Amino acid sequence: MALVSFYLTSGGFHAWFFSPNCTKSSLEQRELLPEHHLVDAGYIDAEALVANQTRYQVDLVGPTAKDYRWQAREQNGYALSNFSIDWEHEQARCPQGQTSSSWTPTWTRNQEIIKIKFGFAICGACPVRSRCTKAKRRSLSVRRQEAHFALDAARQREQTEEFKKEYAKRAGVEGVHAKAGAYDGLAPLALHWGASDSSSACRDRDRHECVSIA
Repeated sequence: MALVSFYLTSGGFHAWFFSPNCTKSSLEQRELLPEHHLVDAGYIDAEALVANQTRYQVDLVGPTAKDYRWQAREQNGYALSNFSIDWEHEQARCPQGQTSSSWTPTWTRNQEIIKIKFGFAICGACPVRSRCTKAKRRSLSVRRQEAHFALDAARQREQTEEFKKEYAKRAGVEGVHAKAGAYDGLAPLALHWGASDSSSACRDRDRHECVSIA
């Protein structure tokens, strides 16, 4: 089995604007799309997970960003994961059983999100408000339903042994990146998968046998 690679290189500054999708378009034209694409944390977000699955039917695999809010960091507060979301009725329920008072779809950083807020009276009278918010009332920001579920599923998968085994396949490409990065001004984006014939890597094989790494 040979190692087949697909590379894009550019000036280091412009490399920040590359995404896995720019290579998938080329791979799609050659019928070389893999089933799984292993990427680093910089490429994993909720919308990317949805877009890769919807547009290319490719499973984006990589470590997800952690919840940076103090409630999650301190591990004794009420983080977003402690709230239940009722998508049908457009409400959230807090760990104390109270429901939200507003649900407002909006956009930020080119992503659709939903702003959820709880009432001042409810939060003001809550005996455990210090575990929930430092403001006068709690507010949540959640992604649209499909993106929210995609990120939640990715975070749960990240805790499994199956994920660790699958993502370990990416380790070998780090050396390739380091060598290419040693050349002045170059920043590589490499895709690798195992194949017996480089001219028909994923085209002539079942897609479940094809894994790309970036």
